Amino acid sequence: MNLVEITGQPCSGKSTLMNTYTFDGIKPQVYKQGLFLKLINFIRGLIYLRLKIHLLLSWSLKEQGSFAFRMNIFRNAVSKFGIFVDLKKNYIDSGQIMIVDEGISHLPFLFQNTETHLVLELLRSELSDIEVIFLPNPGSSTIKERLKSRGHKRLKYLNVDSFMSRNRDIECYLIDQYPHLSKNLIIFGDD
Repeated sequence: MNLVEITGQPCSGKSTLMNTYTFDGIKPQVYKQGLFLKLINFIRGLIYLRLKIHLLLSWSLKEQGSFAFRMNIFRNAVSKFGIFVDLKKNYIDSGQIMIVDEGISHLPFLFQNTETHLVLELLRSELSDIEVIFLPNPGSSTIKERLKSRGHKRLKYLNVDSFMSRNRDIECYLIDQYPHLSKNLIIFGDD
């Protein structure tokens, strides 16, 4: 199995790309989860992370937003590890290409108020098994327009320009670091 994750800052076009991307003409299988599988993946993530859970919880609590919003960030982060475990356990010998929209390689964008290098340190061993397709920022005006039109949840708690600036900083850092940490990095649009 090839495990591929698509990541990039919010509103950069990841979901659109995921639904059209092919590897040498081969369409990968897209990982989808309903409500039940989301719950299972959260539990898998809790079991997998064990003592590391406190890091994700403390990082989630540092985020701006309501308590419910911050707990949703925690649930989302833990579930990403559950997806990783599910794919490694159940598809390892399948020969399939599995693609995940915003998997664990996307965690630095969740933790806006945590130093990105700390998040990457937590992900180091998992990233080495993941091919990352990084969709770079299509331009500030495009991102701003999409953020406003889609009503991104973070904008209830953050100024749009501050949010965009922080995401740009994270993007630059990840593009610099992921070639050394991930199994492979493809920056979409680079030739």
